[in-house]
Amino acid sequence: AVDLYDKAIALSPYDHVLHGNKAQALLSAHRFSEALASADMSVALMPDWGKGHFRR
Repeated sequence: AVDLYDKAIALSPYDHVLHGNKAQALLSAHRFSEALASADMSVALMPDWGKGHFRR
């Protein structure tokens, strides 16, 4: 799943949902520091999106 999110993000790098969903996939894989980076990007792109903050 993470690889697919990386490909989607390459096509649409400013999509906060993609970064948030990638963070969730990384959390599920116990890749916590990478998950935090993706969640941080999601929050940076859309500061009012609650799910991004929850995943962070």
